Amino acid sequence: MIKVLVACANGAGTSLMMKMRVEKACKDLGVEVSTIHHCSLSEGKSAATQYDV
Repeated sequence: MIKVLVACANGAGTSLMMKMRVEKACKDLGVEVSTIHHCSLSEGKSAATQYDV
């Protein structure tokens, strides 16, 4: 299982939409995902090392 991080400027709208798209794409492709987290770019910079993608 992989851990995915998606980020946008503010961590609200766009990253949430990306999270939903990634969830659907992974499900369609049969990729097992343990966590998909969405956040702002500033949070993502420090959190990125905890995620695979």
